[in-house]
Amino acid sequence: MQREKRMNDHAPASDHVVTLDPENPWLGLDSYTEATRAYFHGRDEETAELARHVQRKTLAVLFGQSGLGKTSLLRAGLVPRLRKEGYCPVYVRIDYAAGSPAPSEQIKQAIFRATEAAGHWTRPGTAIEGESLWEFLHHRGDLLRDADGHALIPLLIFDQFEEIFTLGQADDAGKLHAKHFLDDLSDLIENRAPAALEARLEHDDSAIEDFDFARADYRVLIALREDYLAHLEGIKDTMPSITQNRMRLARMDGTQALSAVLKPGGKLVTREVAEAIVRFVAGGSELANAEIEPSLLSLVCRELNTIRQNQHRKEISTDLLAGSRDTILSEFYERTLADQPAGVRRVIEDDLLTESGYRESLAEERVRKALDAAGAAPDTLATLVNRRLLRIEERLDMRRVELTHDVLCKVVLASRNLRREREAREVAERQLAEQREREAAIHRTLRRTRMVAGVCIVLLLVAIAGALFGWYSMHRARAAEAQAQASRANAEKLVSFLIEDFYNELAPTGRLETLGTLAQKTVSYYDSLPPELVTRQTQINRAMALVRLGSAQDASGSPTAARNFGEAEAIFKKLHAAGDHSEPVIYGLASILYSANYGPAVGGGSSAAMDQAASLLRPLVDSPNPSRRVRQLYADTLNIVCLNQRPQQGLATCDEALKTLAGLGALNLSDLNAAASWADTADTKSGELQALGRVEEAQALEQQVFAMTEKVLAHRPGDLHSLEDRFFAVKRLGDLAASRHDSAAAAKYADETVQAAEDWMRFNPSSLDAWTRRAQALAQVAGFQYERGQVSDAIATARKALALAQDPRSPKGLAATTWYIRFNLAGALAMSGEAAAEQSAQTAVRDLQALVADRPPDSPQRRLAATNLPLAVADIKLAEGALQPALVEATAARARIEPIEVPATDAGATRWKNQNLADSFSIGAQAAVQLGHYAQAETLARQWLALAPDSVGTQASPKPLESRARFVLAQAIAMQGRRDEAIKTLQPALAYYAGEQKAGAQGTTFRHDYAYALYVDSLAVPAGTAGAKQRKDDLDAATKLIAGASVETQRLSPFRYLSGLIATARAKPNG
Repeated sequence: MQREKRMNDHAPASDHVVTLDPENPWLGLDSYTEATRAYFHGRDEETAELARHVQRKTLAVLFGQSGLGKTSLLRAGLVPRLRKEGYCPVYVRIDYAAGSPAPSEQIKQAIFRATEAAGHWTRPGTAIEGESLWEFLHHRGDLLRDADGHALIPLLIFDQFEEIFTLGQADDAGKLHAKHFLDDLSDLIENRAPAALEARLEHDDSAIEDFDFARADYRVLIALREDYLAHLEGIKDTMPSITQNRMRLARMDGTQALSAVLKPGGKLVTREVAEAIVRFVAGGSELANAEIEPSLLSLVCRELNTIRQNQHRKEISTDLLAGSRDTILSEFYERTLADQPAGVRRVIEDDLLTESGYRESLAEERVRKALDAAGAAPDTLATLVNRRLLRIEERLDMRRVELTHDVLCKVVLASRNLRREREAREVAERQLAEQREREAAIHRTLRRTRMVAGVCIVLLLVAIAGALFGWYSMHRARAAEAQAQASRANAEKLVSFLIEDFYNELAPTGRLETLGTLAQKTVSYYDSLPPELVTRQTQINRAMALVRLGSAQDASGSPTAARNFGEAEAIFKKLHAAGDHSEPVIYGLASILYSANYGPAVGGGSSAAMDQAASLLRPLVDSPNPSRRVRQLYADTLNIVCLNQRPQQGLATCDEALKTLAGLGALNLSDLNAAASWADTADTKSGELQALGRVEEAQALEQQVFAMTEKVLAHRPGDLHSLEDRFFAVKRLGDLAASRHDSAAAAKYADETVQAAEDWMRFNPSSLDAWTRRAQALAQVAGFQYERGQVSDAIATARKALALAQDPRSPKGLAATTWYIRFNLAGALAMSGEAAAEQSAQTAVRDLQALVADRPPDSPQRRLAATNLPLAVADIKLAEGALQPALVEATAARARIEPIEVPATDAGATRWKNQNLADSFSIGAQAAVQLGHYAQAETLARQWLALAPDSVGTQASPKPLESRARFVLAQAIAMQGRRDEAIKTLQPALAYYAGEQKAGAQGTTFRHDYAYALYVDSLAVPAGTAGAKQRKDDLDAATKLIAGASVETQRLSPFRYLSGLIATARAKPNG
């Protein structure tokens, strides 16, 4: 490929020319350039220091917080200085969008443009298409010279390098570009011939002459925001230089800030006023203690100068300083958009800012189209550029639009959040208004229905009177008695129909108070009948009224619901036992089994009642013409059955339920109740797929679930079932993203899960389930934060979740249903070394015991709850390094767990027992191995490994737990001298971790567990020189995993302990 002849400026092109003159000496949020360097002051020391860093080594890294003027320092400070010293600056910003050229080609094009005006290459035409950066800059004899023949040193400047971690991770194309960019750049900086070239040279010795392997006549400068500095740790293995030559750009001090105001300002500002401006921007601090953000200082100066000009003053005075420094940016933003249509704000906030709050760079054509669609004037983009809100840069011959400066991101994000909250509130208010209108229509229907019901009751009374009269006058009026009986039966049938119709209408929106009232009156009527008038149909009608009454009471948390459910069940069972297998009896019995046992079944308890209900309904469903209510209840029951089955079996059950619901009209929304149940069941199936490792299928199905909930809610905004389904959909999408190791998507879905829970609460503010799910959503956020290494943030979020129970609006019992969040918090506190860990665990166990307080004292649940505290104490002792107490507590807990008898049908209690036993084995094995009791540790670890598959949820993979048990077991075996056996035991765990790492795993738990497994492998490799290399590789890899964790994570006790083990292993001689 010939070196192209492209003319271009030395800095990125801009759509507007910033005019600075004595009357307009401050840029505001724009960055200074070589052209405006005469007005750039206050950074002389930093310019000199950065120049020394660049000249010292091939790579220099400049980092600092947003708003400190890194770009201005580069363009107006460093570049003019180094250009005089024989450097040729090349500005590069990589385009990560799909369809853009490879990063190496983008960089080479930037070099072509920058070097064209500066000089010439001595051997044009030597570069070839597709070659790496290293090859491009190492061709023998191909040097960059200026017009006088003097050598020029290319200086590649990668400003805003953090985009590789933001825009470069937005999609698969971006990730691929980012990887290639880092690979190419690493080879260049480390002066390392690329692997592909090395392979070619193996077969073609003559090619060696084409390259000068000793050349280092180029420099690379990376500039990025300080909050992304930790991300560089992840690439230091391939680019060691990334840690060696860094410079931190700090805020300006008072003297520098004063210079930045006075020197450009000239006659426009006195020293006294300049000092007042600096103090103002510093929040009131005196100059000696001031720390100033240059971008904010420049913006304040420009805004003050604009006011001066508008008021026709000769100079800026202190009275113009009004308001606070925190409002300057907001006022600038609002004033810039004051005369623009609302759609312009949406384009800026939704298109030019990422969801996580960072600048987005978009093609100019796309922005113009978006502004046109928003109803903006044709010159809107030019107007916003001239007002310094937006800027246009040219990259790869494509003009791209972005916000002028990073300091605007916070303001734009705040505005977007407020706008979206307002829009969400308006939507919610509109939906609530629609819902109220629906409720009003329902109430109007109820009034009409009550009139009908009143007539029915009158008919009932007339029927009773007629029946009584006929009964006492049997011999004289048999015809009247028969007529009265027929009238009463018809009236009862009508009332029963009304109750069922109301239930189907009101249950989805949770408005069951009216139904409860009607059901109660109906039950009271039946209870008033003389025994002689109670027929089989009357018993069925009364029992169904009790079921609906119980459902209404259960929805409001009334304890009398269980009594009514029990009475109804007794009636239906008696009728069924007497040989009545008609649909009303079967449906009634199945309804009571479903309604009365729903909570325990979905909570992981026994599913025996659901199995029984499904068995009762199946013959009816298989009959020629099953009713809709039978098919709906059958599908809902199968969903709960599926939830408690092993994944492979559960898939078939879910499919049967989904097929049944589709037949009811779920997919075409002709039956909204069936559609909501379809979404619920599909979510259950997605969980089964996830447990089987079929993540892509689970993801696709869960997206269908979310789409279905949105469709139902569009038709029925207050549908509580769909609001709940939507919560579970986004929560599982977050879990699936985490399992794919896509932390950005996981965080996004976690935020949406919190919002979904809040939406659910808004429509049903008294629901304990909704409040519990909101706490659960926050717990998911905390879990993702912990895995990203944000330990303190995770602890704070967990505490926020627990604080919901203190909200005066929260329903009673919330603390009990969220006990596990406090339990997990205790573990995090213990690992962080905080004294509150044990107190947190004790509170969690008290909450758990309150949750099961309604169970009999000798129930498995009550007895298992009593074993959670000693397990928690043992875990905390282990984290604190108190090994013997940890072992004693775990052993004592196990002695209490093992005798507990759990019915085979109670899957939840069985899993609970297995989990507690597994925890006791886990804590005991880890404590024993650290104490040096290796035989005991081996025994405990084997029991732990054997129990692992049965101690996780039905929709969870046992692989992580099994792998953890394996490396503890392997360590115990290796320490007893059985190295071959240890390697065999450990191998499945190493294979699992290697696969996860290849898939992108880098969470906190993964880093610790894989590092520990590698450490154990180093113990098990053959002694002497034969295993020395493997041992070193294991320890190096383990060290790398730990080093890649955040600083907070590395301070956790498990990481500190493991780091100590690795250090000790390194110090020992081989063998």
